[in-house]
Amino acid sequence: MCAGNDDAMNAVAKMVYVYNEEEYMRDVCRAREEAVAYEEYMKREKERFEAEIVKMKEELQESEEKLQESEEKLQDKDAEIAKLKAELEKYKKNEN
Repeated sequence: MCAGNDDAMNAVAKMVYVYNEEEYMRDVCRAREEAVAYEEYMKREKERFEAEIVKMKEELQESEEKLQESEEKLQDKDAEIAKLKAELEKYKKNEN
């Protein structure tokens, strides 16, 4: 008896083929859904990182402004020290 002529074997073969096709399609759909979910996750992560970058740039700007203010104050203090030193030298010369 040849399997090609047996109706039962043909029916089983067809069922296995259909099952395999359905399983393949489920795998394809599952892979697509996973890809879509991953893409959405990556989009959210990108947005989160971009927001973090904006926040860090703002903090950097604030730090640079504070540093500039500190440098200006330091220059003022240096000028004041130089002035006081000059006055001290002048006072020492006048005492002698």
